[in-house]
Amino acid sequence: QHRQGLQVACLEEIAYLQGFIGRAQLQARGELFAKTHYGQNLLRLAREVQLEFCTDLG
Repeated sequence: QHRQGLQVACLEEIAYLQGFIGRAQLQARGELFAKTHYGQNLLRLAREVQLEFCTDLG
């Protein structure tokens, strides 16, 4: 995980990418674990998704 820079078995990320949860749910889970690297990764993903959405609208 550390060597390749990828989260291993990040269930929320998988659920989001498969369409099982939305961005708001992804962000809520990230906030729940905000003090951990795992939570920070979820929050980063939620921000990136939001930025992509805003860029597509512009």
